[in-house]
Amino acid sequence: MTRGDKAGSAEDRLHDVRNTRSRVYELQAQVLRVAETVAKTEDEVAATLERMAEDHPHRAEHLRALSLAAREQAAKERRWAEDHGAGAGARDSGAD
Repeated sequence: MTRGDKAGSAEDRLHDVRNTRSRVYELQAQVLRVAETVAKTEDEVAATLERMAEDHPHRAEHLRALSLAAREQAAKERRWAEDHGAGAGARDSGAD
């Protein structure tokens, strides 16, 4: 292997690393968007269950418990997204 081959190979590896890192950041952002979508859906489920509780007093206690569980899950998703958000990528980045 010549010196030129080694330099080209190193450049190729560096290019691959940069592409991989870029893809990782894209996927992290996508996962965060999904977490927020899940949280919004859980909030919508909770609101629906609350309305159902008003319409079905005989099942209100159970429906409100389900609504609370959905809201707690939404909060959990949002906390997870905060913990793994924009700051997480910045912690891992280094000089190229």
